[in-house]
Amino acid sequence: MLLPPASLTASVASSSKLTLTRAACSPLTSQFSKIQRPVGLLDRRYTASARRPNWPARHRATAPSHSPTQARFSSTRPRANSSKILRALPRLSSGLTLVGGTLALLLALCASSQNNKVHSDSSSLSAIPLSTPSSSLPQSTKRTDIATGESLPRLLLSPATNEKLHLVGLGVRTVSFLRVRVYVAGLYVDGKGLERAKRLLGSQGKEESTEAVLRQLLLGGTECLIRIVPVRNTDMSHLRDGFLRSLQSRAKLARRSGSLNATDEHLLDSALDSLRSLFPKASVAKGQSLDLRFAGASRMDVLFKGKRLGAVGERPAPTGVRGRDTDDTAFDRWAGIGELLLAYVAEKGEISAPIKQDIEINLQHLAQKGSLPIE
Repeated sequence: MLLPPASLTASVASSSKLTLTRAACSPLTSQFSKIQRPVGLLDRRYTASARRPNWPARHRATAPSHSPTQARFSSTRPRANSSKILRALPRLSSGLTLVGGTLALLLALCASSQNNKVHSDSSSLSAIPLSTPSSSLPQSTKRTDIATGESLPRLLLSPATNEKLHLVGLGVRTVSFLRVRVYVAGLYVDGKGLERAKRLLGSQGKEESTEAVLRQLLLGGTECLIRIVPVRNTDMSHLRDGFLRSLQSRAKLARRSGSLNATDEHLLDSALDSLRSLFPKASVAKGQSLDLRFAGASRMDVLFKGKRLGAVGERPAPTGVRGRDTDDTAFDRWAGIGELLLAYVAEKGEISAPIKQDIEINLQHLAQKGSLPIE
């Protein structure tokens, strides 16, 4: 039985030989500790609840005045700090507004600078010879196809006229229902052709398609070029067969519309024969360039890695002669070997939808802003 401290004192006094040692008192000390722990817990609960507004006043009065917990919660310092923070909020808000406005201004200036860079023309860039591989060029001088990562120069140097050829658009060519990527192709047009395209697209009351505008450029003698860069190893015969199928499909549509006359049929047969025999039996590695250069609608030169393989079509027009027909209404006329170029931007059954879409977007930018976009 647990004895209170008074009884314990009386028992010790009645025994003359009993000596209290630390070892003898240790069981009693542990028992008293067990009793004191709940009391201390209850004290802390009373102290914590004393700050509650709905706690009865009589309970708050019983909380020990010397409790450190009560002293901590009854301090008015947090309220003073809260008041200081509330008074400082307007000044803090003004400062944040000023900082935010400054950041917005800086971002606007950066965006404006980037926008000017994107929409500036490429007149300051140097034209790249056809034999120069794109991989050796700095990124600032070329555009990259997002789908494949293959890059094409923004400017090429014409091997015949030494004029700049501007990249109008590029994209990937895919085959079969599996959408297998074969090559990246880009369309290049000379400076005079771009000025003519801008006038045609900006004419009042005219909403001509991209195919119709490029047809007029070819019939007017504009120099254009299609650069083809395989994204996987292929061969000349595979590329040649694709060109033949595209040209034959275009001729079939032209016969239905009545735009292919007897003379055009004869020239088409000659062009197909030349195209079949022109390409050698050779492989084309990934990243190598094959260029189809169009001297208007009448002639196409084929170049591989900058070296000329041969030509298809008629002799080019003499210097200063812009072609057989410069009438702006001749949008439906058969364009000879130039139909191969138009197959990339055909209104129906185009060779590559990504190429056509990119060309259309950039030509619209040319008509609205006066220059081609540069990324």
